[in-house]
Amino acid sequence: MSNETFSNKVYVAEFFFTSCPTICPRMKTQLLRVYNAFKDNPEVLFLSHTLDPVHDSVPVLREYAQRLNISNSKWHLVTGDREKIYDLAQNHYLITASQSSLADRSVIHSGAFILIDQKGAVKGLYDSTSEKEIDRMMQDMNKIVTSKNYFTRIRTNHLADKF
Repeated sequence: MSNETFSNKVYVAEFFFTSCPTICPRMKTQLLRVYNAFKDNPEVLFLSHTLDPVHDSVPVLREYAQRLNISNSKWHLVTGDREKIYDLAQNHYLITASQSSLADRSVIHSGAFILIDQKGAVKGLYDSTSEKEIDRMMQDMNKIVTSKNYFTRIRTNHLADKF
């Protein structure tokens, strides 16, 4: 997986950690609902960044994906350097992600899902704990995917008319 994996794709990004006792279980439930609605759509991917790379190693993320019964080629669970992950969250996706000042490895993070279009532009932030917000996100996803397919068909038909 690389940045190229997401090139020309619509995707939902999130920041979570597998041992999160608060918001993450609700986030997971909502993102699974979106995943199940779009898992057969080749235009859509999912990207989950762990905010606890010390605990969430590759084997832990792999086991987590197996528990969720998600496809590794459709939903990417990624880890890396903690500071780079926090920087990515705050400066690229513009959401909150930071280490708590408490000594218990707590993480302060946004519960937002970030919708990214085929050009890599953030199209919306959605409250992952609100079923209504997630319904709106799925409608927006459909619009983005449909508009790309519409313009691709128009371009293809236009070129066919020339030959």
